[in-house]
Amino acid sequence: MWEVLEFTDYTFFMGDLDRYGNTSITWSNPVNTTYIWENWDAMFDVYVKNVTIREHNQTMPVLDW
Repeated sequence: MWEVLEFTDYTFFMGDLDRYGNTSITWSNPVNTTYIWENWDAMFDVYVKNVTIREHNQTMPVLDW
Protein backbone atom coordinates (compact mmCIF):
# COMPACT_ATOMS: atom_id res chain seq x y z
CA MET A 1 0.00 0.00 0.00
CA TRP A 2 1.29 3.50 -0.85
CA GLU A 3 2.15 5.92 1.89
CA VAL A 4 1.61 9.61 1.44
CA LEU A 5 4.93 11.42 1.70
CA GLU A 6 5.23 15.15 2.15
CA PHE A 7 8.07 16.94 0.40
CA THR A 8 9.20 20.53 0.59
CA ASP A 9 10.85 22.09 -2.44
CA TYR A 10 14.04 23.97 -1.60
CA THR A 11 15.85 26.48 -3.70
CA PHE A 12 18.89 28.50 -2.76
CA PHE A 13 20.70 31.60 -3.86
CA MET A 14 24.47 31.84 -3.61
CA GLY A 15 25.85 35.35 -3.32
CA ASP A 16 28.91 36.68 -5.08
CA LEU A 17 32.30 35.47 -3.90
CA ASP A 18 34.57 37.92 -2.16
CA ARG A 19 38.30 38.05 -2.87
CA TYR A 20 38.92 35.29 -0.28
CA GLY A 21 36.35 32.85 -1.72
CA ASN A 22 33.68 33.53 0.92
CA THR A 23 30.02 33.70 0.01
CA SER A 24 26.60 33.25 1.60
CA ILE A 25 23.72 30.92 0.80
CA THR A 26 20.10 31.98 1.26
CA TRP A 27 17.58 29.10 1.43
CA SER A 28 13.91 29.35 0.39
CA ASN A 29 12.78 27.44 3.50
CA PRO A 30 14.31 26.66 6.90
CA VAL A 31 17.02 23.98 6.73
CA ASN A 32 18.82 21.76 9.21
CA THR A 33 22.26 23.37 8.98
CA THR A 34 23.92 20.52 10.86
CA TYR A 35 22.68 18.08 8.22
CA ILE A 36 23.85 20.38 5.41
CA TRP A 37 27.31 20.70 7.03
CA GLU A 38 27.69 16.93 7.49
CA ASN A 39 26.41 16.01 3.99
CA TRP A 40 27.70 18.90 1.86
CA ASP A 41 29.87 16.74 -0.43
CA ALA A 42 27.05 14.26 -1.08
CA MET A 43 24.58 17.02 -1.89
CA PHE A 44 26.67 19.40 -4.01
CA ASP A 45 29.34 19.15 -6.67
CA VAL A 46 31.69 22.09 -6.18
CA TYR A 47 33.99 23.08 -9.04
CA VAL A 48 36.88 25.47 -9.44
CA LYS A 49 37.88 27.15 -12.71
CA ASN A 50 41.61 27.79 -12.71
CA VAL A 51 42.27 30.57 -15.20
CA THR A 52 45.57 31.82 -13.78
CA ILE A 53 47.81 29.36 -15.61
CA ARG A 54 47.29 29.03 -19.36
CA GLU A 55 47.78 25.25 -19.56
CA HIS A 56 45.44 24.63 -16.60
CA ASN A 57 42.56 26.72 -17.94
CA GLN A 58 39.88 24.15 -17.10
CA THR A 59 37.10 23.39 -14.66
CA MET A 60 37.67 20.61 -12.15
CA PRO A 61 36.11 19.41 -8.89
CA VAL A 62 37.53 21.10 -5.80
CA LEU A 63 38.75 17.77 -4.39
CA ASP A 64 40.86 17.18 -7.54
CA TRP A 65 42.42 20.63 -7.47
